[in-house]
Amino acid sequence: MDDRSIIDRLEALARPVVNTLGYQLWGIELTGGGGRRLVRIYIDSPEGVSIEACAVVSRHLSVLFDVEDPVPGAFNLEVSSPGLERPFFTFEQAAGAVGEAVEVQLREPLSGRKNFKGRLDAAHDGELYLTVDGHPAVLPWSLVKKARLVITDWAAAMRASRP
Repeated sequence: MDDRSIIDRLEALARPVVNTLGYQLWGIELTGGGGRRLVRIYIDSPEGVSIEACAVVSRHLSVLFDVEDPVPGAFNLEVSSPGLERPFFTFEQAAGAVGEAVEVQLREPLSGRKNFKGRLDAAHDGELYLTVDGHPAVLPWSLVKKARLVITDWAAAMRASRP
């Protein structure tokens, strides 16, 4: 079973549990190989996510995953908030960061490079429109390997995260 199939299975199992507990499933990472893998599940909510919330979700998912066995072999489960420098798992998540600084890593080079860091100016029709070092860059979401929000002003980020 390939990683994408495992992640899809984990998502199908986790989403209803996470939603029932009052949170949103932000995304899932599957890392490692061989002896023991790591399943990292990101949850979010408009009010934020506490350590206790992560522990509650983890306990529920651990029981479910023990029964359903969605990952071949041994694995560790970690439940976390996506944090201030949140990774984007979908185009829609990235599109929600228009006007913010982002880092994007592509699967293959575009205009001779794979890594881009700049302001996300727009996102539509499956493409991210960035300003990188004063120059425009158009990145097709289909080529994105990783993307995340970048906090450029820590003090402003802290003020924005307060209720």
